[in-house]
Amino acid sequence: MILLVGKKDFRMLAKMMLITILFLFASVSGALEPVVRLIPQEIYGDQVLDLLGRRGQDGILIMQFTFFTDNRENSYPKRIAQKLVEIHEQNDRAPILVALESRKDANEANGKGASQRNAKTKKLLNDAGIAVADIYGHSQNGVSHAKLVMVGDEVIAGSNNLTKQSTDIGANNEMNLAVRSKKIAGAVREYVSRIISNPGQMVDMEVQDGSVRLLTDRLHFEELVGQIKRAEQGDQIGLSMYQFLYRNESDLQAKQVLDELIAAHKRGVQLEIFLNRAQDLSTQNTGANFRVAELLLQEGVSKIYFDPEAKISHSKFLYRISGGEKVAVISSVNIYRGDFNDNHQLTWVVKDVAVIDQLVAYFKQQIAKDGTLASKILKESRGSISVGGSCKALF
Repeated sequence: MILLVGKKDFRMLAKMMLITILFLFASVSGALEPVVRLIPQEIYGDQVLDLLGRRGQDGILIMQFTFFTDNRENSYPKRIAQKLVEIHEQNDRAPILVALESRKDANEANGKGASQRNAKTKKLLNDAGIAVADIYGHSQNGVSHAKLVMVGDEVIAGSNNLTKQSTDIGANNEMNLAVRSKKIAGAVREYVSRIISNPGQMVDMEVQDGSVRLLTDRLHFEELVGQIKRAEQGDQIGLSMYQFLYRNESDLQAKQVLDELIAAHKRGVQLEIFLNRAQDLSTQNTGANFRVAELLLQEGVSKIYFDPEAKISHSKFLYRISGGEKVAVISSVNIYRGDFNDNHQLTWVVKDVAVIDQLVAYFKQQIAKDGTLASKILKESRGSISVGGSCKALF
């Protein structure tokens, strides 16, 4: 008997098959306690390739905002895609699933929109027989902004897209965390499966294993604000951010983060803030970060830095040191209302002392290597930066 199904039914059947694949993923082994490692931009590409190379019989799950396999054979994204094809060809029953943002800038005339680039990678992988799910965020403008690579029970997630710009060593400032945990990996599988089954529905989840906690989607904002509120006199807060989009009074959540930082400064908290100002961003986007820097400077926060124009600082993390307590929030989330409310996101909250010490050292090195005081840059740029209500977030 031949079963005839319509296009809509076929899409639903395919979607359910993808979800089934997710739940077939199995790990050969796993540590009783989570293993946590810091993965900065300089080692991200090699770490992903190494993780894929150690796959064994474990399933592979990749969820990305942008996975762009350009024509440069030596680029990390191209090598990662080729590795996936190689694994599939060696064992076509190997569980591999890639989920990619499918709506962002779909009509860009130059063909460089995230979804347009993802479509090219989707075709490459589909042609090899690898399943690719189309995903997107909540509301008309929502996107799937989480960036993760998972093999078995190990997840690498943070700010890194799978693009040449994001993975070329030294091109960007990026920050990610690698966590090996059965409990957290299981939660990630559930999270992705729920997004595939209903991409426009936000999926708020929280799971903790030992010193690390995973938050998804809309749970980031309260965590970020809460960490700032907990800081007292003499404590330290370091913040590295790609987009701090407080453009006008309608950006209520960004304003609340700004207000909490100012209040923390007035309590005697030591603040250091590093913001992006790459030249390939529109002046309005750069202007939003400049506006925040100027408002903080007016309140007496002096240690604010911008990166060089030739570099993109795409990392999104905050750490707090309060006496003997150390905690870091490492994520894919900009300080921006769309990221807080409408976009799929992953956030790590980690209390592993060794990892946070490494993060603080990396942050200080980033400032020493790439940072220029905002007070100096603002003085030089005054009058040339636009900060309007029409700012558009770039990811």
